[in-house]
Amino acid sequence: MTKSDHLFSLIRNGDIEEFQAEADKCSELRVLGDRWGNSILHRAARRGTSETCRYLVKRGISVTAQGDGGATPMHAAAARGDRSIMETLLESASTLSPINAKGITPIHIAAGSGQTDILELLLDRGAPADTGDKYGRQAVHFASGANQLQVMKILAEYDPQCLEAPDYFAQRPLHWTLAYERAEATHWLLERDKPIEMFPRDIYGRSPLFFANLTKNESITSRLKESIRSGQEQPFEKYSPPPLHATVQCGDIEAAHELLEGGVDINDKDSLGRTALHIAAFEQKRGMYDWLREHHADDRIRDDYAWTPLTLLSYRSIKPNCQD
Repeated sequence: MTKSDHLFSLIRNGDIEEFQAEADKCSELRVLGDRWGNSILHRAARRGTSETCRYLVKRGISVTAQGDGGATPMHAAAARGDRSIMETLLESASTLSPINAKGITPIHIAAGSGQTDILELLLDRGAPADTGDKYGRQAVHFASGANQLQVMKILAEYDPQCLEAPDYFAQRPLHWTLAYERAEATHWLLERDKPIEMFPRDIYGRSPLFFANLTKNESITSRLKESIRSGQEQPFEKYSPPPLHATVQCGDIEAAHELLEGGVDINDKDSLGRTALHIAAFEQKRGMYDWLREHHADDRIRDDYAWTPLTLLSYRSIKPNCQD
């Protein structure tokens, strides 16, 4: 076992005294890392204690040093939800909003994982709630997609306008709650004293009703219909996908294979210029996405809005990968 592996294991096992005794003898502590590029402070923020984190900060290890995917120890602390550790890191933080490779900040992570203590701590310290990641997704989008209702309430109290905030795809929180079939969050958005806009369209021209039409959750669709006031009622938007697109939406590889055997072009486009690979990417059906690529689906094709399947795949991934 290497020196770094030994120290990392001591943190994981909670052997604080032994860890500090061993770390005191290590002159290379600041440059130690795991195979993913994370520093020992990343591990302490994820698995250790505030006492261990404070010791490492005093040894000169940066709280905003980037590791796997550009994540910092502050990102790890936000994912864990330990307020005492985050407070310790904030004592030496040069910024309240370090970003990882996708532009995601600790507030994004706290919002998406429902870590309300961390969220309120960062907001109280002055961290901005409206910072967008590389796709313009704010903390409220992460919370909406993950059905973190308490987080949404905190963010709305902090800034009521955030509930109408668009990302770079012009999708607002209501788009997100419907796209991910989050009934509780959808109902709350619709039942607020100050009504939200019902029909904003994203860059694909889709209002939230488009996603409502796709959902199988009857409580969502019925509640939406109740919210459409007299004179504003619009029919639920219909989308009739080509056969291969429909099988991809259902995740039916066997049916998709039969269509290809029958002569269907794997790169056929729908009315928005999207191929079946775009659909697999947007719906986060990674198994189907990989299967289509193996069958020579072209990932370079751009839809009517110039997005490739790979870009959509990255966009729809709302949960950052935090390596332990």
